[in-house]
Amino acid sequence: MHSGFERLIDLPRLLDARILGQKSATSRLARAVQAAELGLNQVGPRPKGSFLLLGPTGVGKTESAKCLTEALFGTGSRLEMLFMNEYSSDQRLCEFLNRTEAAIGRHPHGATLLFDEIEKGHSRAIDVLLSVLEEGVFTALSGERLRLNRFYLVMTSNLGSGDLAKMENAPATMMERVALDVASQALRPEFFARITERIVFRPLDLETQKQILYNLVTQKLGLLSNFFEQSLTIDNGPVAAFLLRVGYNRTYGARLLRQEVDRQFNAASLPWALAGRTPGRGLFRYDAAVGGLVLE
Repeated sequence: MHSGFERLIDLPRLLDARILGQKSATSRLARAVQAAELGLNQVGPRPKGSFLLLGPTGVGKTESAKCLTEALFGTGSRLEMLFMNEYSSDQRLCEFLNRTEAAIGRHPHGATLLFDEIEKGHSRAIDVLLSVLEEGVFTALSGERLRLNRFYLVMTSNLGSGDLAKMENAPATMMERVALDVASQALRPEFFARITERIVFRPLDLETQKQILYNLVTQKLGLLSNFFEQSLTIDNGPVAAFLLRVGYNRTYGARLLRQEVDRQFNAASLPWALAGRTPGRGLFRYDAAVGGLVLE
């Protein structure tokens, strides 16, 4: 079986393994991409798929784009990110056009274009994307018309996330309706309507963040074990409890957890690394007197 086809079949599992706590969102995303790749949609010259990913920060929207890009193109380097908060003024439109043209030009055989915080882009930048969604053509400043029929467009937004944070125990369908209502009012109707799929990512609950924390710690231990060339472990219960206490936040999702794992393990490792020494026990533990992790 062709390796690309195998990756397509495996996409739901890949997304679920990477994006925890978002089964409904990842399932919809996987099905839409599978259908697009198999040619089940009548898209004509338009992009193969366009997605608006809604939800709070740190819940897996950007990571989902990375994962599907790796699955489709075999490498994460085929994901191009543009941060729309940088293009909120008319004076930055030329830069937006140049950056977008360069991103398209780097990938003649297709890629994923990710437009982060789409609601912050200037109306003229949205006009450009509207043309892309409708006609599958990006018009460069030179007048050259670049076709995007091999590309996927992903737009992310935190619109409605404040409301979602207050709906911890609400059904997924209610969360989705609230987020979509907010987004449909904030974005231009003709733009909102042309997006293939509008998918809502829910806030991460405590149990999901515990699982994410476990994965982050495992990855960090692997990295530091390679650095010190010895196996490192943790005093599991106290360390996990401390990291959750300082890193768990429903508003910022897994992003704060990742930052705290890096910060705490690095702080404990630096004295040994800077001294060029190998820790004797190779054990990370929580030290209340220090107020953080120590490595022995």
